[in-house]
Amino acid sequence: GGALYPPPPPPPPKAPPAEPARPAMYGIGLKVADYPPHAILEVNDLRDEQGRSIKSATRKGDILEAINDVSVHDLSIEQLELFVFGPKDTTVSLLMVSKDTQRPYHVHALRHIPISFALGISLTLRRPFQVQRVDELLDAQNNNVNHLVEPGDIVEAFNGMSVAELAIRPVQDIIFGPIDSIVNLTLRSVRTNGTYELAVKRHLPAVSWQRWEEYGGMTQDAGSSVVSSGIENAAENEGAEGGNVVGFGNDDVTGEFI
Repeated sequence: GGALYPPPPPPPPKAPPAEPARPAMYGIGLKVADYPPHAILEVNDLRDEQGRSIKSATRKGDILEAINDVSVHDLSIEQLELFVFGPKDTTVSLLMVSKDTQRPYHVHALRHIPISFALGISLTLRRPFQVQRVDELLDAQNNNVNHLVEPGDIVEAFNGMSVAELAIRPVQDIIFGPIDSIVNLTLRSVRTNGTYELAVKRHLPAVSWQRWEEYGGMTQDAGSSVVSSGIENAAENEGAEGGNVVGFGNDDVTGEFI
């Protein structure tokens, strides 16, 4: 009889497929109040279907009542964003109400401002880049992996690049990027001093991430004045990494650009 050979080992299990990346998202260039009624706080770069400026089509203080015939009167700013953001060079219909005359009017606005997306994590701005807060970390399959990271852990590398060797800006280079892009992080545990790998996706609109930074209890002495420095600097990089963040002001009523 022939020699008996052990059966070949079974193939290793395949990793579950990553969720497909969504197409890039674009906004329309209005700043609206965070809370209903969603008043217009600033007309930044509103354009019509042909890309022409229509900054005079609406006025500060007018109320955004509906988007594409969907009432936004009771929506949070996060819900409102879902109706505004969309593919480049498509249009969105806005129903406005004049603060002066109380009369409704329509504006057809072009989606043309690229929207950056962010990891659900906060880092200090100065080395070592420490995790300051974990808000909503998702892996490639959209699973929440908040439990894998602890505040105080240190980012040592991202996408195979050592942060010690590069002029890294943690907000623009690590946190911000195109929608659903994957970031491979190497972190050092503050508890065990061991390193671990983590692949997470950019899934939060950068404007939402910025709001979390404002209200999330940032500690200025930890080198993490992200709102005052990281966000403004990000505006200088329009188009880089697939998006930009523009014009966060200091109104009495808090709002954000859509």
